[in-house]
Amino acid sequence: MSRRDKPRKPDKPDDPKLIFAYGEAYRHAAAYLDVAPEPKWRFYFPSWVCIALATELYFKALITLETGQNARKDHNLSRLFRCFSRPRQLRMRQLFDEQGNNNPTFKEQYEKFRAILNTRGVTTQPRTFEAALDASSKGFEQLRYGYRPDPGGFQWFGADICNAIFAVVAEIHPEWVNQVPLGPPTEIIELK
Repeated sequence: MSRRDKPRKPDKPDDPKLIFAYGEAYRHAAAYLDVAPEPKWRFYFPSWVCIALATELYFKALITLETGQNARKDHNLSRLFRCFSRPRQLRMRQLFDEQGNNNPTFKEQYEKFRAILNTRGVTTQPRTFEAALDASSKGFEQLRYGYRPDPGGFQWFGADICNAIFAVVAEIHPEWVNQVPLGPPTEIIELK
């Protein structure tokens, strides 16, 4: 292994606020794509990719904030989730449930969506935090290779996980919300 291939250990951990701000940039980009002009379907995958990137960055910001160390170089959300303390994991699950399972309208819409997918031969899972985390952990890779046939079907819960982890960080640091990195990586500006 050459020196260039070895991971560099930084002198100090990355700035969790800056990691979060980059996640915010991707989340805002997804929001813009969600209101793009017709035909909207052209923007679904790019929007979902932005949500996947935002989610990973939110996870890494919270890991760095909680541990004082850089998050591992990993893209699998399930493995990153295991880096959190038990109270943080429980809070994410709670917020996830509040956003969807405790909302009768959302739950009804999701069940209708599942029924449509099931009639097309796509096996779906009930909306649980574990199913969402598992599907979202694989989702980014499936999105990246969406042009390949996937006999197992595709489920996307990325926005649900993203919203839960965003809410956890926002509870800890509400002043970080609506800040997006612009210009050099060390510069953050506040959105008005």
